Amino acid sequence: MVVPVVFTLLGALVAGMSVPLLRGRVPPNAAFGLMTPATLDDKDVWYAANERAARGGIANGVVVIALAVGLPLAGAPQLMPLACAVALVCGGVATAVDGSRYARRMLEGKRGKGKQTTTEGGFGCWPELIPMGVDPQRTDHAAAPKLLTLAT
Repeated sequence: MVVPVVFTLLGALVAGMSVPLLRGRVPPNAAFGLMTPATLDDKDVWYAANERAARGGIANGVVVIALAVGLPLAGAPQLMPLACAVALVCGGVATAVDGSRYARRMLEGKRGKGKQTTTEGGFGCWPELIPMGVDPQRTDHAAAPKLLTLAT
């Protein structure tokens, strides 16, 4: 009975610690938040990237709480510790990677470096899929098989 309570509290802690970041109440620092070269270099990037990462942190906390409460109720209490641990680790890594990539792209966009990306024709933050051997700079893709592309 102690293990579900521990994971429920861990999930609540992760979600709760994300709230100040989501609200923009944590100024740039080297102790708490998404700390990357991009976020520590620019105040606007810090707040935007930490807001994005906080959304992932809240979702991660809610998933862990749902697993900690739901699996024992569903009759699978033996799966709960492993499922909660995997959710905490994978959710944390995914949130950190996504936030870091977002911060880097945002800083590059502010400085005018790199290719400006667009979501038109793609799936939000996912890049458009272009078949191998097709030059993405060309505009006539008549030779490219349409089944391999998601972009039109």
